[in-house]
Amino acid sequence: MYHQWPLTRYNHAIFYCLQSMHHQGLTAFAITITNLGFYKLVMLFTVVISGVLIIHKNWKTALCLLLSVGLAIVLVGIFKHLFHSPRPSGFTLVKSSSSFPSGHTTMAIVFFGCIAFYSAQLKPCWKKIIYTGTAILII
Repeated sequence: MYHQWPLTRYNHAIFYCLQSMHHQGLTAFAITITNLGFYKLVMLFTVVISGVLIIHKNWKTALCLLLSVGLAIVLVGIFKHLFHSPRPSGFTLVKSSSSFPSGHTTMAIVFFGCIAFYSAQLKPCWKKIIYTGTAILII
């Protein structure tokens, strides 16, 4: 199913604006940051961290993390199908798939948000630093 959303018409303009500012170092940095939200990497981290939580008898936190990330993966797939929004042409490193919702962004927000929330519960005095650092990482 294909829907033309009002903001979709700006995709090409934004893409070409960003392309005009292309820099090899920034591209490498952006790819590294983008890969932090890659679903296979997030799932690996989720399973490892959940395993550590289970070993420490923190079942509820492990289950919440697993369910949050798992549900995010499922919902991104459903919404990509429902709201198919093609990517602008010209991407060389990205598969041609729906650009909305962003799987990388969703996974980063869910995974790092959960980790930040649980970390802040363990160290309440560091709450502001943890939330600020996570927000910067996600953005």
